[in-house]
Amino acid sequence: MSLVTLDLEFTRTNLDRDCKLVKTLIQIAVEDLSALETDLRSALQRNETEQLQRLSHAIKGLASNFRAEPLTSLSEKLEKASLASHQPLLRQLVDEVSIACKSTVLALSAELRLASNGD
Repeated sequence: MSLVTLDLEFTRTNLDRDCKLVKTLIQIAVEDLSALETDLRSALQRNETEQLQRLSHAIKGLASNFRAEPLTSLSEKLEKASLASHQPLLRQLVDEVSIACKSTVLALSAELRLASNGD
C-alpha cells in the first residue's frame, strides 16, 4: 500500500495537458520537497516556529499541485500547529511531514521515470 496518492490527472488538467510543463513541475517538486524537508528539520532543531510555518506552507502548496495526500493535509496541520509552538506536537508533525515528503518524492520520481520512458 502506498503512503501517498497523486492525482496527476488533476495536474495535467490544470496545466492544459502540457506534458513538458507537467514533467518540469514534477522535477521542480522533487528537488524542492527534498530541500524543504531538510530545512523543516533544521527549523525544528533551532525552534524557529515562524520558519516552520513558512516551510510547511510551501510544502502544502507544492503537494497540492498534485493533490498529494497525506502530505497536503499533514503540512496544513503543521502550519497551524506552528502557531501554538507546542514542541512535542511539532516534533511529531515534522516527523510525519518528513516521511510524507520522502514518500511523495519517491512517487513523483517514479512518475518522472515513467514519463521519460514514454519520450
